[in-house]
Amino acid sequence: MFTFTTREEYLAYRSEWRANYKEITQQIRSLKKDHLEEQRAGKGGYAGGQLRQTRREANQMMLELEAAKEFKNAQLASRQQEAA
Repeated sequence: MFTFTTREEYLAYRSEWRANYKEITQQIRSLKKDHLEEQRAGKGGYAGGQLRQTRREANQMMLELEAAKEFKNAQLASRQQEAA
């Protein structure tokens, strides 16, 4: 799943992840605003559906980040064992 093997590659991954996550959170804010406006106007739900989908994507990104951190820590531990 992850292909980084050096610290620099991991940091590049994290930088890209942060940029993508920032974009998704901005989309969520915008969709939430649109959804609230739709509700106030008595309209139903394109923004609500999009909001749920975008939130799922953000949750998936958080799970991916957690897995990347575990992968990095496992690599670090194996390198330390090899060095010892």
